[in-house]
Amino acid sequence: MPGPVAYLRLLRRPIGQWLLLSAFFDGLCLFGGAFPYTGAFMMHEFGLDAAATGLIVASFGVGSFIYTRFARPLVRRFGEGNLLLLGGLGVSASLIGLALTPNWPIGAVMQVINGLTFYMFHGVLQARATEALPEARGAAVSAFALALFLGQAIGALAFGGLLDANGYRFGFMVAAIAMAAVTILCRLGLASLCRQGRMTT
Repeated sequence: MPGPVAYLRLLRRPIGQWLLLSAFFDGLCLFGGAFPYTGAFMMHEFGLDAAATGLIVASFGVGSFIYTRFARPLVRRFGEGNLLLLGGLGVSASLIGLALTPNWPIGAVMQVINGLTFYMFHGVLQARATEALPEARGAAVSAFALALFLGQAIGALAFGGLLDANGYRFGFMVAAIAMAAVTILCRLGLASLCRQGRMTT
């Protein structure tokens, strides 16, 4: 199936519309929004050098690794819909923790939680991307990536302006609120698609 045809077919499907909007706002709030500025926040607020800041930012990967070890039992225990909800709200909570952190060790812990909960949320979306258009899975996954990175580009510009005007802590708090709203809307959209028989969860 030619790429443009597959993309149009994906856009006509409710699951495709849900998936691409979810990916866009995922990128807007997190990949391009809060996450890239964590290191600069640590350096600005706590006077850390580049090496220490890098280690704190890298602690996100510790949370990601924990997710890879427990992804299967987490899905069995909660189901994809609830895992998406818990992950997204967990990211929101960790961003609030980052906004309020009094020192860098707590900030590092928030980064670990961010890594774990982000992949609880994002992993569900990625899995659904492989199922949105079974006859052209590659096109669906590439459209998902396009929406994600488009959101990332816009988020970086918007979040950068927000930080410049109001500071890091305010920016992380706004990102947390936005992510909570996105998570709830994603979960409601997934539940609606499941009720219509367009998905199972």
